[in-house]
Amino acid sequence: MSKKRVCIIGAGIAGLSTAYAFLAKHHQNVDVTIVSKDFEENTTSWVAAGVQGAVDTEKKLEWARKTKRFLLKLLNSGKGEECGIYWSLGYKIYVDCVKDFRKTFQNDIIKELTKEEVENIFPHFEFSQFKSAYLINALFCNPMVFLPYLHKQIQDMGGKFIQKEIHDISELHEFDCIVNCAGLGARNLVKDDTLHAVRGQVTHVKAPSTHFWYELSDEIYGFPSTNGEFKVGGCYQLDNTSIEVDEHMKYEMLSNAYKLHPTLRSCTVIKDYVGLRPYRVDGPRVELEKMVINNRTVNVVHNYGHGARGWSLFWGCSNQAVDLGLTALLCKTSNL
Repeated sequence: MSKKRVCIIGAGIAGLSTAYAFLAKHHQNVDVTIVSKDFEENTTSWVAAGVQGAVDTEKKLEWARKTKRFLLKLLNSGKGEECGIYWSLGYKIYVDCVKDFRKTFQNDIIKELTKEEVENIFPHFEFSQFKSAYLINALFCNPMVFLPYLHKQIQDMGGKFIQKEIHDISELHEFDCIVNCAGLGARNLVKDDTLHAVRGQVTHVKAPSTHFWYELSDEIYGFPSTNGEFKVGGCYQLDNTSIEVDEHMKYEMLSNAYKLHPTLRSCTVIKDYVGLRPYRVDGPRVELEKMVINNRTVNVVHNYGHGARGWSLFWGCSNQAVDLGLTALLCKTSNL
């Protein structure tokens, strides 16, 4: 039987993990090509913190659990450094609402903290509002390490890469299965008006001795990385599509970071990053669609719209996308 031709649109974490999932168990049945306008450092996935965070629905929790198991399998097999996977202690603090996320958080909650304990830990930061806080051991995956790792794995398994912007799915009519992992690009590609840009901005500083992380909101957070850098954020700006660095926002982010992590004051600022998260009103779209292209029925699997939780959901979503594609192509499902 000749191999089925599979095309993945997009080279962020959704696209690369979908290509990897196809090839890891089914390379004998499929030829995989990734077509994308941008790769690695030019993708939104590159900018992300890579933390396994809380999710808000049972479906997302199912995807998140599969993702955590996949990352832990790599970590426990001795590939943590190669893949940029690590555990890190930190503080999740809610300043405006009380949340009990024990059922939806994919990390180890060490203990709940009182306001007095939090103020002792962060004596230079004024908590005008405080609702709840937790000490957490969180699982991270460094995008700047893991994306190149996936890229190489895909190449080694015979996957091909083409740098090209796709404006219409009909451009890929020769493929047997197309997987739409275009992120925010899916808004125009498949005319999805429920997809919105959510702007994020972070500043990386050189801080090899800074280990614990903090997160107070979508606007105030800081996460350590495996390369001796510390990511200071951030923002969550709905429908803001600017990719220019906001200098005033950068000043506010660093000011908060210096109060929460005073050792950062002496650290060197390395680089600023801006990314546009693909937020979808109804949540991630992972489904099969039969499209007629040039009088030929083509299987199109959608895997986009993960918002700020792409790194928490990627493996669960990618495996479902692969199952949908294989069911349509080969009448079988994967057991990755």
